[in-house]
Amino acid sequence: MQDDPNTSEQEAPPLDAEDWQIPFDPYEGNPGAALRLSAHLMILKSYLAVNPVKIQTAIEGLDNALAVLFPYTDIHEFSFELFVKVINGTLTVDEELLLKSLGLEP
Repeated sequence: MQDDPNTSEQEAPPLDAEDWQIPFDPYEGNPGAALRLSAHLMILKSYLAVNPVKIQTAIEGLDNALAVLFPYTDIHEFSFELFVKVINGTLTVDEELLLKSLGLEP
């Protein structure tokens, strides 16, 4: 019996070179930063290529990268503004409902 495609576990599509173009565009004209990022990516790759695989170490490295990258996002500003509103007690009803829907208690 074949697996039902609606219930089988779906994998994320592979990351093609084109998928990396947009996030790496800011490195054009900044070869030092591009080289440093390349070195970090090679280290992560080595964690996944060695035997035994260092998956937890790779995950921790990616978590660190995301923690550094997050403040550069628009979401960071939004979440900081929500934080300030929670502290000041100035959340709107919609913002309070949003936080509750995310499992957060303001």
